[in-house]
Amino acid sequence: MKWIGGIILVWFVSAAVGPCTITHKFGPYFGKVVDETGQPIEGALVLKAFYTIRLGGLTHNFVEALETVTDRNGEFHLAPYRAWVFRFPDQWDPIESISIFKPGYRVYSMRYIRSNEYLTIEIPRLRTREDQIKNLREMIYPNIPREKLKNFLEFEKKARREIGLTQ
Repeated sequence: MKWIGGIILVWFVSAAVGPCTITHKFGPYFGKVVDETGQPIEGALVLKAFYTIRLGGLTHNFVEALETVTDRNGEFHLAPYRAWVFRFPDQWDPIESISIFKPGYRVYSMRYIRSNEYLTIEIPRLRTREDQIKNLREMIYPNIPREKLKNFLEFEKKARREIGLTQ
């Protein structure tokens, strides 16, 4: 008799929680990162963040972030990702964006990246220390918890060390 009560309880909880859970499959995302001469950039960090939106797009809520690094050919690949989140009345943010960063190069942020579409992304080398400092000031990662940015923050520290801003 207890197991029948347990089944009923599970059913009621599922019925209450189910409509509040949203899911979406993202990706895959892939492409190549090159400099202004068309040469591949090895070791650039690629960051893809996922958000939900509320109130007609006025509130963005972070869900997850994925990071990868370009290979020796400058290519990157982010595998498909299925996101689940318990949020009502949120919906998935339809504007998909990606950020690319490597010390010594302009940070790149792109909106409207499409899955299953090979991209070639050009990021220029920064020539002066002043440009590198300005570039670091312009780097943003909205609403992403620091623990989800481990590699990105390491790249940022490396960039700061390379131009003498930290030890």
